[in-house]
Amino acid sequence: MQMKRGQSFVSGNCAEAVWGSPPLQGCTQVLRAVYSADGVSGLFAIFNLADSGAADRLVQAFKKDAFLKLAPGQPVIAGGSAQGRALGHYAVVSWVAAVGDEKPDLTDPLLAVDSVSQFLQTRLLKAG
Repeated sequence: MQMKRGQSFVSGNCAEAVWGSPPLQGCTQVLRAVYSADGVSGLFAIFNLADSGAADRLVQAFKKDAFLKLAPGQPVIAGGSAQGRALGHYAVVSWVAAVGDEKPDLTDPLLAVDSVSQFLQTRLLKAG
């Protein structure tokens, strides 16, 4: 599955990228990018946090009561499928949802959006 990257956003205000009150200890930057394919919209976010413990806590919050906000210009979507994980002091979240009335299988789109994190995984492995 190929997802087309749209706009990307960088901000020093991590709270503007999330709903709820997740722990954002030491968050200095959030990077977000919008992705799309026929009938699907997605969002990939990287939070630069103080340490690995802060990244773990943020990922846990996304599993309970925190959600990514739609990026500016992204179509209105709800529900969908998401995954998040901590990679060192970074927390990454991938989210996809159907746009419109069709309800496609979201497995492949989610994997496609999440593959963006490969660069970060490679970088962390090289750093040892």
